[in-house]
Amino acid sequence: MPGEPLGAPEAYGSDRVFVAISIGPLAADTLQALDALERAGHPVLRWSDPSLTELGAEFLGWEIATAVASAVLEVDAFDEPNVTEAKEATQAVLADFLARGRFQAPRR
Repeated sequence: MPGEPLGAPEAYGSDRVFVAISIGPLAADTLQALDALERAGHPVLRWSDPSLTELGAEFLGWEIATAVASAVLEVDAFDEPNVTEAKEATQAVLADFLARGRFQAPRR
């Protein structure tokens, strides 16, 4: 997750890839944490762009990488499962809020 603090290498399973993107050099503590993850066998990718003007190209590159990885995994990267269902549920909750003037307590 973006901005998620790095934990110790043993806190992670083999289902993660760590990506560090920065404008300029990374902080020393971040570098140390990434080095520890790498030594433990976790995949670590590092990108340092010289300025914010490169950010758009970075986004495009990741979009292409997502599409390629999805094709290899035979997953439709552009399928949005349950989007309509989630929108309808959100609309129902908001309509209920407008009718009652408050949100209902969460069900447990």
